[in-house]
Amino acid sequence: MTQNYKPAYPPEFRQQMVEWVALGNCPKRLSKEFGCRYTPIQTWCRAAGVSINQG
Repeated sequence: MTQNYKPAYPPEFRQQMVEWVALGNCPKRLSKEFGCRYTPIQTWCRAAGVSINQG
């Protein structure tokens, strides 16, 4: 049986989270507000070279 892999979050959503973190938003707050996990946001930001504020 073949499983089709589908990313949990669409690329547009990922990009928006990275942009908001780059603007100074707290990833933990974004994760609570949008109902996603903190770890993926952290991973996306690292991949994009965006530093994370813990404010």
